Amino acid sequence: MLPTNPIPGDQRSEGNVDQIRDILFGGQMREYDHRFALLERQAAGDHERLRQEIEDRFRNLAEQSSTLLRQLGEQVQAERAERAAEAQAATQAMHAAVEKFTRQLAEANERLEDRLREQDNKLREQETQLREQAAQHQAAHETAGKEREALAARIDEQLRQLTGLASERDTLSDLFTEIAGRLRRRPESA
Repeated sequence: MLPTNPIPGDQRSEGNVDQIRDILFGGQMREYDHRFALLERQAAGDHERLRQEIEDRFRNLAEQSSTLLRQLGEQVQAERAERAAEAQAATQAMHAAVEKFTRQLAEANERLEDRLREQDNKLREQETQLREQAAQHQAAHETAGKEREALAARIDEQLRQLTGLASERDTLSDLFTEIAGRLRRRPESA
């Protein structure tokens, strides 16, 4: 290890070493220093260009992202508006269809009720007609029964009369036979 406190004579020897070095390697060292300075400037320039390029790219990327996000937002808004319009149109169409179906159903119900009323009226008319016909048939039956009874009574009366007439006829016949017999006997005696 080297001593940390230089001895004054050592400073001189260090200065000599530096001179020797400068003589031996001085041109090369200056060349290296020059090259290192040039490389540092180039590296600093490259670094600055790269930094500027990265900043530009980040700026462009941020602008593109912002533009893309704005466009996506606009598309989302447009799609929402379109879907809302479609939903509203579908809802209106559905309401219109429901109203139309309700009207058709009400009309069909009215027609059915009208038909039922007509059928009910027809059935009532037919019932009334059948009741009237039944009443007429009953009255006719009763009338026919009365007429039959009256006819039977008349027939019985006529039969009695005929029986009476027949017995009167027999009596008359007997009477005429007797008169004829007497008349026949009378000319003989006259």
